[in-house]
Amino acid sequence: MEWIKIFQIGKIPIRIVLLISITSGLLLFLPKPFLQTLQLDPFIKEYGRYIGIAFVASAGFLLLGIAGWCLQQLGRWWQTIRFSKAIKRNLMSLDNQEKSVLREFIFTDSSTLPLPMQNATVAGLVNKRILYQIGNYGGLTFRDITFNYGISSTAKRKLTLEMIGAPGNPSGQFSEEDKIWLRNNRPSFMTSRNSLW
Repeated sequence: MEWIKIFQIGKIPIRIVLLISITSGLLLFLPKPFLQTLQLDPFIKEYGRYIGIAFVASAGFLLLGIAGWCLQQLGRWWQTIRFSKAIKRNLMSLDNQEKSVLREFIFTDSSTLPLPMQNATVAGLVNKRILYQIGNYGGLTFRDITFNYGISSTAKRKLTLEMIGAPGNPSGQFSEEDKIWLRNNRPSFMTSRNSLW
């Protein structure tokens, strides 16, 4: 488990620390008759001070690790919130070229599309973490190096037709006028490829 790594300070395995903490705690807090039955009472009388030190040290180490894990999870949660808000701000401030690229995903009903890696609009959407590159292998057209790109999951959850300036409705039913508008407002690098309809 991931949280176990928090405890491996100084290469001390968590299982050993936990074993020391549990064992020393039992020796300190078990009822005296039970310890006498196990014949551990003389041992505790002789080494009780060291058992107490072991318990305090191991319990403190465990609490320190747990606190560190909680802080780490809180930091990740805060980063997720900030990232989500940043994505929403970016989606609300798209320029016309960026909107036209994102419309290609919506109206071709594609989760991935081959896009030119060196295109400024595509690169901008990647920097804004709206698009991400899928895989390390691309293709070559007569003028561009293309890679497959997809819309990030966070952006996809927040993306609406209004954000990308699209006519029509989410069901995909468009009037002839809508279709003409969409064809005339495609990205320049897509106009020579397959048509929308």
